[in-house]
Amino acid sequence: MIKNKKMKKLFLVILTAFALTSCGNDWLDVAQPHDGSVTPNIIYADQATVTNAIVGSIDLMKEYYYDRHVTVGYRFYFLGLDFMGNDIVSNPGQWWTYESQWHPTISSKTGYQSSYYWAMFYEVINDVNTKIVGIQESTLGDAAKAAAVAELKAIRAYSYFNLARAFQFSYVHAGENAPCVPLYTEPTSSETKGNDRASMKEVFTQILADLDEAVTTLTDERADIFRINKRVALLWRANVNLEMGNWTAAAADAKAARAGYTLMSKAVYQSTGFNSIKDANTEWIWGFPIQSDQAMGYASLFSHIDIFRKQAGYKNFFINETFVPNFTDTDMRNTFVDISASYPSWGKWGSFKFQDNADACGDYGMHRASEMYLVEAEALVRAGKETEGHAVLYELQKHRDPQAVKSANTGNDLVEEILLERRKELYGEIGTEFFDLKRYNKPLVRNGNHAISHMFTIPAGAGDWLFQIPQSEFDRNPNIKVQNER
Repeated sequence: MIKNKKMKKLFLVILTAFALTSCGNDWLDVAQPHDGSVTPNIIYADQATVTNAIVGSIDLMKEYYYDRHVTVGYRFYFLGLDFMGNDIVSNPGQWWTYESQWHPTISSKTGYQSSYYWAMFYEVINDVNTKIVGIQESTLGDAAKAAAVAELKAIRAYSYFNLARAFQFSYVHAGENAPCVPLYTEPTSSETKGNDRASMKEVFTQILADLDEAVTTLTDERADIFRINKRVALLWRANVNLEMGNWTAAAADAKAARAGYTLMSKAVYQSTGFNSIKDANTEWIWGFPIQSDQAMGYASLFSHIDIFRKQAGYKNFFINETFVPNFTDTDMRNTFVDISASYPSWGKWGSFKFQDNADACGDYGMHRASEMYLVEAEALVRAGKETEGHAVLYELQKHRDPQAVKSANTGNDLVEEILLERRKELYGEIGTEFFDLKRYNKPLVRNGNHAISHMFTIPAGAGDWLFQIPQSEFDRNPNIKVQNER
């Protein structure tokens, strides 16, 4: 069950869109609860109000939650999971230390990350569900109505996918009958009793249905890089199919999602590649442009991950000494700097992969074309098309490193090479190492120069891999029954 004061304000909030001149989210807190007197035909009177509604839903995906500097929208969801892997090292006395420690403070039924994930994803889902109903009942033209609903359903699918990956094991490992998360496709309120956990099959069936509709309905056109178009929906569906082991579908979606996108040059990669996702950068498929007045200072993304920034910040993003040797000297991704003279042993290596821009901030890049090369390569190999998969992998490797030599790996060795390449390409972006270990049901084995308190092994299949459902959900939802055991 979702209990969120913003949801009760939603319909009148959208009505105020007529007077809006910007797409910020300050307006989310200004209206009173809807009393039923405003009809969807009035609320969604034209394309401008529909656009404002969709942008409002997307805005919720980068909102500040729970007054913590590690609980800021979907980008920080992924960053926290990066710190739970082995390749990224955290300062043991700084933000992200609990994530790095796999501490119950983050993942237990009263943990702040568990609560943040649950509240954030369900807030977006309920916001989307409410708007879908209003748009479907409006008098908008059929084409405009279908496109708006498809974009909102894609957002819903992406949100459920990330909920499922946090609160259950992978689809293949858990099995389709395992309890996943409560499923809602209609608006709820604080008076809604709530649903029990739907099965993995039910949740993923809904995810695929929403993404199928988005892929079928949307085009490649969009107003800005943060909007959801056909390519974004294909990218999300590629990842869902990869998670489910639908190899042929995953490969096809990944190839279609990346078509026409150009991989970054070395110059761009090592300068503005990860703080500017528009215009000159042709690799980013989806993300959030951030203006300087939205950077949030110490709470900003680059405060955490750019340890060389001139501005003050937390500067807490270090690289494991065991990860660095995987990069050759000619690899453009070899952005590592030995900083052992300035930090204790856990801070031996830094990386300038992520750099602030001139405004002391940077865009939140979410997904890019290189990820789709790697999804396609893995899916092809797993589908028995090793030659094709290896060729796609080498295409990316050769671009990143002109001196790269195509390996002779086959079978499981080739899969392992792809998984390593995923870590090398995507570290610090979308929780790749954590999700891949979970997807293949492998243990996390800490090594290298992590702080002593962060050195441990999490066995494959252990309950620690699951975030617990917040106790507050059980307190207000009489229908939910099964907790994730630790």
